[in-house]
Order: sequence, then structure tokens, then C-alpha cells
Amino acid sequence: MRKAMKGEMVMIGIALALGLMILPGSTLAAAREPIRIGFITPISGTFAADGEFMRNGFAMYLEKVNYEVAGRKIEVFDEDDKTDPRTGLIKARRLVEEKKVHMVAGVMASNIAYAIKDYVVSNKVPFIITNAGADDLTSRDFSPYVFRSSFSNSQAGHAFGDWAYKKGYRRLTILTSDYSAGYEHIGSACKVFKDAGGEIVEEIYAPLGTMDFAPYLSRISPDKTDGVLCFLAGVDSLNAVKQFAQYGLKGKVALFSLGSFMEHLLPEMGDAALGTVDCHHYMPAHNLTSKEHLEFVNTFKKKYNRPVNFVCEGSYVGAQLIVKALETIQGNVEDTSAFMKAMETVTISAPHGRVKLDQYHNPVHNEYISVLKKKGGEYYYEIMETYPNVSQFWKWSPEEFIKMPAYKDMKGKWAARK
Repeated sequence: MRKAMKGEMVMIGIALALGLMILPGSTLAAAREPIRIGFITPISGTFAADGEFMRNGFAMYLEKVNYEVAGRKIEVFDEDDKTDPRTGLIKARRLVEEKKVHMVAGVMASNIAYAIKDYVVSNKVPFIITNAGADDLTSRDFSPYVFRSSFSNSQAGHAFGDWAYKKGYRRLTILTSDYSAGYEHIGSACKVFKDAGGEIVEEIYAPLGTMDFAPYLSRISPDKTDGVLCFLAGVDSLNAVKQFAQYGLKGKVALFSLGSFMEHLLPEMGDAALGTVDCHHYMPAHNLTSKEHLEFVNTFKKKYNRPVNFVCEGSYVGAQLIVKALETIQGNVEDTSAFMKAMETVTISAPHGRVKLDQYHNPVHNEYISVLKKKGGEYYYEIMETYPNVSQFWKWSPEEFIKMPAYKDMKGKWAARK
């Protein structure tokens, strides 16, 4: 525990001289305690590699401020959710009840975010999601205690559905990981694409952790579809894209992605992924001229010897928002209402651009349509089109969007029925 600063010692001495009690919950006592943050990520399981990126991104920003804000140290407690919702809930309870954290942050997977949200909120602990895009947590199931520094699952899909139809595609096959994030990412694209007049010819859902995609790829008919849109989580995307090429589909049917083919996987994917069109709010090639982006990319690569991606950036941004909010309230994290108000109002310059949360506590982003290219042995995404300031609600009002069927409930309902 950090030693009290000279000014604090003087105040404590005065209080003692006057015979005042210094209670554990008082301002003086709080000034000497660290701010406790519980950080839940997968350290094992399907998303273990992504969990490492999240922890590194969060830690890198806190290291930048020396794990201190407004004269108080910041202490982070890492917990492994093992990519399992039940385990995630157990770890959330441990953080709240045993570690007495002031807030819970992190969470990679949407199904885990959905699983732990009610418990965290019922204990009136702020919940800052730094990756999981679970749509309802910043819309239908909104709570003032829940914030997100990353994205909602439906943001990129809305933009892609619009782009695909305008570019002349009329029939799409969808291939996605079989869990809530997959339904929401893909569902948003299906909604906009079908509303414009497009057709979904096949819905293919693969379990998390799929190694052999042959049974799923065999259902793709190049003569019946203009393209395959995929959202595949973790290393599943690596297996799928390599087998897509091995199966002879590459060059016969277009392959599209909603943030699935991340930079750290590209060397292993190799040329099998070349030409893939991706839609997402952040790829490192998108904003190379900004000071914040260059600092983020160079520092991360030097420290961890790995390329950045949107997973580590989302957690870095989450730490930025938390620190900025804590600065605004002079580190008085015990005043939960003040902290939440600060989170609602602060604006930061993140690596991918300016970030301010909307009224439902989700960022508004540019969405980029990019194609994967290769130059000098290096893979990179080249922007083809930008959708500026995309809300999680797309072109609907929040009220209109919330009345619509939730995308996570639309599995199996997008393809035309004979």
C-alpha cells in the first residue's frame, strides 16, 4: 500500500489532535487505499489468446499512468472466466464479495457478459465492458451501471449489409460461431441486407472450438450464393479460412468478415485470407497518421512483440475512460454516482479516434469496409469505404430499435423458406 502523501499526513495529524475518528470509509482513509478493479478475461479456453490481448491492452494504459490516478494507486485483480458463462459468474462474485472491487471490467465473450450483468448490477458495482458487444446490455436491457468501451455486436453488421447490397450482391450465405455474439453480428447484416432486397440463402452455425469445418463448408454452393459472410470467434477463424481455401471455395465465392480475421492471425492464415473484405471500426491500417494510434501501435509492438488488434485496443480505451472519469472526480471512486456520471460525460482521444459514449453507454464509431492485401510480405487492410459515426442503432431511433426483435433471437429465421 502506498505511503500517505505529506499533505494527507498533515490532515490525519490534525484529525487525531482533535480527537476525530478516521473511519475505514472516510475520505481520508479512502485516499490511502488503492482503487480496486476486477478484470475478467479468458486465460484458458477458446478465447485464451484474445484474453491475453485484452489484459495487455488494459495494463499498457495503466502503466502509462503508473497505476495511479488523483494520488491513489490502482490495483487490478485478474480472473479467468475459462470462456464459460457459469465460471464467469463465479469469478464476478469472487471479485465483488471477496476482493471488494470498486468496479468490474473486461469480458471477452457476449454470453459471459449476459451471464454476469445482473449480479454485478444488483450489487451496484459499475461494469465496464472492454470487448463483449452484447447488444441488449446497451439497449433493451440497459442499466446505468453498464458501460462499454468497444462496440455493440450489431454496429459493423449494419454497415456491411448496406454496403453489400449497394455493391450489387444479392444472395449471401452466413457462417458464424454458434453463440450470442455470432447471432448479433450476423443478424444485423442480415436485417439491413434483407430490408434492402437481398436474400439469405443459407444459415450455417458452427460450435465454438470447431477444428474441422468440412461439414459446414460443404453446405456452401458457389452457384447459389454471391458471397459468404462470416463471424468466427478466436482461432475458429484461422481454421475456417484455411479450410475455405483448401476446400476449393476461394476464388469461386467472395468471403466477407465482421472483424474475424485479426492481425495476429494473418501470418498463419497466409494467402488464404487475401482478398477478404472486412467491416469493422478498427484495424491498425485505418488511422496510421494519428499521434495516439502511432504511440499505441509502436508501444504495444515493442512491449509485447505482437501486432495490435481491436481486442487490445478496446481494453486500452476502457482503461483510458476509467482513468479520465476518475480524474474528473479526483479519484473518489467510493462515490459511485459521481463516477458513473463522469463515465457518461468524458471524451477521450483513443487510438482509433475520438470516443464519447451515447445515452445508452456505447461508443459511436466510424465503420470501415476494407480489403486484405499484401505488400513486401506484410498483410494489411486497405480501406475501400468509410461509414462515419455509426450508432449501435444504425438509422433507427433507440426506441424503434428496441421494439424490433433482438438479433440474438433470430437464429434460423433469416434464410428464405421453401
